[in-house]
Amino acid sequence: IGDGLTTDAMLYAPQLIFRSMEVSELQQEFYSTFGFLRPDGQDQVSGPEPPVAGTTAEVLQYPMEVVSIIPPVVFQRRVELTPCSSQVPGLAQSLDNYFVNQIAGRCAHTYECSVPSGFVCIDRTAKVPSTQRHFGTKTLEYNGDSWYTEFLDMFSLSTVYRDNDIVKTGDWMDLQTDVVEVYNIFLSPQKKAGTMLKLWWTYEGPGRMRGTTEMKSFVQMDVESRETWYFMMFLVMVVAILDIVILIAFAVLRCRRRRRVMKDLQGRMTEEQETIIRDRTPIFEFWDIGDILLRLLSIAFCLWHAAMYPDPTTVDVNGEGQQPLEFYEEPINSILCLNWSDTERTTENKVHEFMGLVIKLDGMLKSETSHRMWATILVLFFFARVVIFLRVHPRIAVLYSTIVEMSTDFLHFLILFVILYVVL
Repeated sequence: IGDGLTTDAMLYAPQLIFRSMEVSELQQEFYSTFGFLRPDGQDQVSGPEPPVAGTTAEVLQYPMEVVSIIPPVVFQRRVELTPCSSQVPGLAQSLDNYFVNQIAGRCAHTYECSVPSGFVCIDRTAKVPSTQRHFGTKTLEYNGDSWYTEFLDMFSLSTVYRDNDIVKTGDWMDLQTDVVEVYNIFLSPQKKAGTMLKLWWTYEGPGRMRGTTEMKSFVQMDVESRETWYFMMFLVMVVAILDIVILIAFAVLRCRRRRRVMKDLQGRMTEEQETIIRDRTPIFEFWDIGDILLRLLSIAFCLWHAAMYPDPTTVDVNGEGQQPLEFYEEPINSILCLNWSDTERTTENKVHEFMGLVIKLDGMLKSETSHRMWATILVLFFFARVVIFLRVHPRIAVLYSTIVEMSTDFLHFLILFVILYVVL
């Protein structure tokens, strides 16, 4: 190095080290020269260009029992910005003056500021309108809210090209982020089962997000199991209808017997005696009403189950004939058959359709979860009815007698427990 007026340098033994470029570096290089490569502004994300024949490549088998059928996707729900003064009306004037004074000098002498102050706060109760775009994407309606969707793989890159601009992927989430949800779908072909994995984070306060995980699964019945199940459902419905008919028939017989007794004793009883006879010969007992409701619930559940697992449809597979496509396989088939190479549609449109298919499958799995929950509740109701039915014989009424004996003490314990739980 020279004396400060001139600068000299010598280079000793330069070496070139070859390495593979990272994907983010390649993308940065592509997007930074986008205007030079395509000065006419041609859309680069409408689909791939025709392939060019190259060297033969050998694709090895990759055996797996569980496969991911979609790239992980991420949903974001955002909230609105609001003036800080609107959240503390008593400090509105002071806050406005404080924020304006931060840049008042520079805005008056050095710059022409677009607004007096850039300070804003977050309104967690106000969701962004469905027409507002973020990162160059429009919203997708889901669970009554507007969500922004992306592929999770986007975050492996440092920058992406959106709306004719290069943006940092780290800016996709900011203080306006309220909820973030990540989805992935797995399929086990051998078991004909699928699972949707969901991870989501919810805003809990300044600098705090609470994370939760959830897994929803489905299993398709084979043909033999479906036929057996249909027969069992038909049998349950027939028995339930017969039980209802028998209970109503017994109610009619009780009504006739009571009328006959009242007619035979008419004029020889006081009103008090007539009341005692009516009370001791009821047409319907409490348990009879419960039994009728349980039978009706059984019939409704069987019909619901038949609707949840209909017969498969048929699709043509590679021109080799019709093959069955099960109920839960239909949305998966739609996801796998989405034509990403369609150059007549923009990537945004195709991604929007893809995310809609993921949401549709999630809704079906939520219905499946509710179906299983009601099945469990129905089994518990029938278990309780069996326990109550066993009261007819003193030797097998041990469980029922124990519950009756402890019911009063248990009720008081629950009252005490709830009070202590709420207080502590």
